[in-house]
Amino acid sequence: DVTKNFVKSLNQTKIKFFLYAGEKDTSAPPTFFMEERRLLGSRIHFRLLSGAHGDYLEDPQVWRDLLGLD
Repeated sequence: DVTKNFVKSLNQTKIKFFLYAGEKDTSAPPTFFMEERRLLGSRIHFRLLSGAHGDYLEDPQVWRDLLGLD
């Protein structure tokens, strides 16, 4: 099962993983990720961004996460 293998991989690494969804995203709205959030729990960091699908590159939180500033 792909999901079980992915969860197992996450448990074996110290790398932080982030999952982003935009409040105004119609392509992949926050509800789209409910199952992943339930399965992965604290192994991932879920961030709800204020923009739409393509706005993530301009969101300061994404850059703080990528640069390890938080």
